[in-house]
Amino acid sequence: MMATIYKVEVTASSGASVDIAIIDSLNPLPGSDAWEVDDAIWFGRKSGPVASWGAGNSILTMGAGDLTLEGFRKSTEPDDHGKGSKNTLEGRFPDGELAWTCICKS
Repeated sequence: MMATIYKVEVTASSGASVDIAIIDSLNPLPGSDAWEVDDAIWFGRKSGPVASWGAGNSILTMGAGDLTLEGFRKSTEPDDHGKGSKNTLEGRFPDGELAWTCICKS
């Protein structure tokens, strides 16, 4: 079994933007899915677990807080988009509301 990797661009209301890779490991066990960025400067870390796929939102865990992508599911395809929020003071990416766009899925 191969993992499915989503490349997602998140953009804060300030205009700050970063690409996040979300990895669906295809393993049904909790904590098997992950997110990654190229530089830890954005979120205070380079990776972490993804939760709540089945609830209609994806929650990217970031230590003392999280980043939520509303409506992001395993059925998300390129060009799908939505809104979300970041709720942690870690990293340079601003807290608060954001927009997301799936830019590729492989």
